[in-house]
Amino acid sequence: MLPLAPLQAGLLFHARYDERGVDLYNVQLVFDLTGELDRVALRRAAETVLRRHENLRAEFRSDSDGQPVQAIHRAVEVPWVETDLRGLADDALAAELDRLTAADLAQRFELRRPPLIRFIVVRTGEQKHRLLVTHHHILLDGWSGPIMLGELFALYGAGGDDSGLPPVVPFRNYLAWLAEQDPQAAAEAWRAALAGLDEPTLVAPARRDRPPMRPDPVARLLPARTTALVGAQARRHGLTLNTVVQGAWGLLLCGLTGRRDVVFGETVNGRPTDVPGVDRMVGLFVNTLPVRVRVEPADTLLDVLVRLREQQLGLLPFQHLGLGEIQRLAGHSELFDTATVFENFPVDVGGLAEATHGLGVVDGTIRDATHYPLALASGQTGQQLSVRLYHRTDVFDADTVALLAQRLEGILEAFAADPQQPVTDAEALPAAEREQVLTQWHGPVRPVPSGGFAELFDAALPAWPDRTAVTDVASGRQLTYAELAAASTRLAVHLADQGVGPESVVAVVVPRSALWLTAMLAVWRAGGSYVPVDAELPAERLSWLLADAAPALVLTVTSVATAVSGAWTGRTIVLDDAAVEAAVAARAATAPPVRLRPEHAAYMIYTSGSTGTPKGVVVSHAGLPALAGSHAERLSIQPGDRVLQAVSPSFDPSIGDVAMTLLSGATLVLAPGGRLRPATTWSPSSTPPR
Repeated sequence: MLPLAPLQAGLLFHARYDERGVDLYNVQLVFDLTGELDRVALRRAAETVLRRHENLRAEFRSDSDGQPVQAIHRAVEVPWVETDLRGLADDALAAELDRLTAADLAQRFELRRPPLIRFIVVRTGEQKHRLLVTHHHILLDGWSGPIMLGELFALYGAGGDDSGLPPVVPFRNYLAWLAEQDPQAAAEAWRAALAGLDEPTLVAPARRDRPPMRPDPVARLLPARTTALVGAQARRHGLTLNTVVQGAWGLLLCGLTGRRDVVFGETVNGRPTDVPGVDRMVGLFVNTLPVRVRVEPADTLLDVLVRLREQQLGLLPFQHLGLGEIQRLAGHSELFDTATVFENFPVDVGGLAEATHGLGVVDGTIRDATHYPLALASGQTGQQLSVRLYHRTDVFDADTVALLAQRLEGILEAFAADPQQPVTDAEALPAAEREQVLTQWHGPVRPVPSGGFAELFDAALPAWPDRTAVTDVASGRQLTYAELAAASTRLAVHLADQGVGPESVVAVVVPRSALWLTAMLAVWRAGGSYVPVDAELPAERLSWLLADAAPALVLTVTSVATAVSGAWTGRTIVLDDAAVEAAVAARAATAPPVRLRPEHAAYMIYTSGSTGTPKGVVVSHAGLPALAGSHAERLSIQPGDRVLQAVSPSFDPSIGDVAMTLLSGATLVLAPGGRLRPATTWSPSSTPPR
């Protein structure tokens, strides 16, 4: 009995999870051979390979405690099939050969019935054969395949006698090394690396119509010149080609998700250099681990890649921890649904040809796949960097994946041209897609008036001065457009005397009411920037938000003044205080408008903070007219319509409600928050819920 390597445990889980569908972790090595083939000698060689490597005779199951283990059988019979297709016409031969090859790849292994490897020899001509060596990935990784094949053909030349081969370095040596590692140190390293990761990076839609299949990858080859430039830039800055490709993939995911902190999977070699002879071992050493890419607004491409390099170097001693444990440490059941691998173990067809003793290897290919909806395989092919995107056809169509490959190539080209350029300047969109986004998707272009919101309000006012602008359900108060203009102007003049002007920040901590709307419009009339603050916020958040916004002035009302005074020690005006009301009422109902430029700040809105610390976002007056016009058009808002303002004043849609209503001649209906809660019924004449 032996324990499992990290990825073996994951593959055993996948095999048990779905025991009927296509097993994507069948790996098939295909060789077309020419020359006189001694099939008896080749079978004897296969038997010797399995005798030499005990881990190729493993079955995978649970022990008496329910823990997954691999049990090594003393001897197994090699699954061996010979098929003769001579005599078929060329077209029929090709079709039958493809069918047989595909059927072999699709045939599942039973992980409790070793060996999980089989051999098929297909005779296609007098001196032509196809050799299929198919195994479950739980046995071997991509590095081990060529080692095993090298032994197979060496033993073929020796008639199955392994006396001329070096002794096997057993896979159990690596498993023993794993058992000696400090799991606590590895856990701390990964916990630190993923600290603050608020959510997984998932790009595939949840709906999947069909079981996973084995699609052909979408492949691209970077031009040799671009490949050379990428390599030169990488060497100049101490980066590996793998790091560059991973960084480009991370930036692509940032673009797809609209986030600056993304994570994806990486298949690592997993062969620890301090295990003697590890480079000659046959087994499953690779592991799938998270890669985190973070991007700051001021970053250059090089900044992102250097940060990634330092992260990877720091985690290098801890690549042995299993993905399941890492996800548990990060607090997520799933961290990513895309994965990458940088392949540096190509099948050496020429070397195999020398070892086959008279046989010619016409072609050699590897067929494998992964359960991830989207996976990137890259590597050096001659003088070019190859990029292959494997995808689940029930999740992504080929055209979409081809577009992603082009975007990835664009990021690599940007790095080749100038690694020091800002990330925001790196052009990833292909020319055709850029043209589509900029010219075909923007919708109808309409002229947008300039100036502040108050100017636009006053310009529209003559069309509907006597229409109702706002209905305050709680108080029963209604204001016409003319009355709202006069009330907000008086308050604006008062605020101007308090020093409020362009770029002044004024926080409004007033419950949803006619006075709330008057205060908002008054701040804009005075030229200030409005900061909406929900009076029902918890005390801690209210205090933090006001401290962060640092307003020149806070406007509030008596009902919440106590909460405000406990959270804010700066200048405050209580709007319904009798003295303040008298002072405002004495002001003129008209005043010259404050001329604002479109780029002046209109309001500052705070994010929810659900993914970290709330952030204040400043929005200029330039966007308000377009926002109001777009909303009014899409919702068909007409003069006289009634619009229920139903969200918290701290939530940015509240601004859209106000803008589209007041610039359309409609009526904004304000209801107390309690009347808007689910399962609450009310009418304008009913008593407010208590």
